[in-house]
Amino acid sequence: EEQIFMYPFAGQMHLCDFGANIDQCPGGPNCKGPGGTTFTYPRLYGYDVWSTRIFVRDALKAVFPERADEINAKVDPGEYGLENYWIRVACIFLFM
Repeated sequence: EEQIFMYPFAGQMHLCDFGANIDQCPGGPNCKGPGGTTFTYPRLYGYDVWSTRIFVRDALKAVFPERADEINAKVDPGEYGLENYWIRVACIFLFM
């Protein structure tokens, strides 16, 4: 059962819970986002912006592979998550 529920979302139960406890980060429960870094408000984006920022970072590394360390240090795609509880509740009811 665990494989069905946990693995498709990188170990997270539901995508709607990304960023649910951002006010307790760092050090609180579930402070790691789908990108593997810690949630912070300035680095929190919607999925469309987050995926575009990851694409740009990966494209730069593909074009300049010798500068991958510098690109990783300077290009931060942030994290994906919702920061409003009521939007999260609306999503749950909408997709039930």
